[in-house]
Amino acid sequence: MNRWKFAVLLLLLNISSNAFCQQARNNADSIDNKLFVALSPAGLIDIFDYPSLRISAEAKIYRNLSFSVEQVLYPINSFKMHKANVSGYAVKPAIKVYLNKKGIIGGKYIALEYQYKQQAYDLSDSIKFYGGAPFPKDYQMTRYINCINVKYGELTQLHKRWIIEWFAGVGIRSTNSMSSLSEQEYNRIIKDEEHKNSLGPGGFVREIGLRSYPNITLGFKIGYRIL
Repeated sequence: MNRWKFAVLLLLLNISSNAFCQQARNNADSIDNKLFVALSPAGLIDIFDYPSLRISAEAKIYRNLSFSVEQVLYPINSFKMHKANVSGYAVKPAIKVYLNKKGIIGGKYIALEYQYKQQAYDLSDSIKFYGGAPFPKDYQMTRYINCINVKYGELTQLHKRWIIEWFAGVGIRSTNSMSSLSEQEYNRIIKDEEHKNSLGPGGFVREIGLRSYPNITLGFKIGYRIL
């Protein structure tokens, strides 16, 4: 008899727990995140560009429409990767439309994002002129980037005021890069796999001039709701 009472008690507790969790999920789905700030953890370990501090804020404009802006700051460390002594900043304003019928800032969304980035960094290469011996040369690159992305993502509640956001997007990126080397020096840089400056990131960071590329963006943010 006691076993039956215990089983019934467990059943009631399970039903109550499921009801409570469902209510918590429903409440979370109804939260209107009118103003929040966020941090992008992946930016701290970005091996493709360079580690950076990425902080953003988002505010509701009207119903399920919001405006966000992200600030990217370099550097946060002295890592020497495929470029060194990185400095600069980036700004990413975006308009988001949340795909819900409740008129709240939350859930799945689509966004149009613009990015402006200005970055300077140091490189070191070997240069060889005709008839001469190769010699090492340190120089600086300066790069200006404009980018437009269309993004799809989701904003969900973690716990009370804590938020997590993931996103993915595609777009086009335009870069304008220049080097402190003379034209003759730049054209005589020894580029090969041994120097790791002909392919991949090592080759990309050495490109100069105006160029356009497809752009892919992926990431997630941890946020805190203020309003």
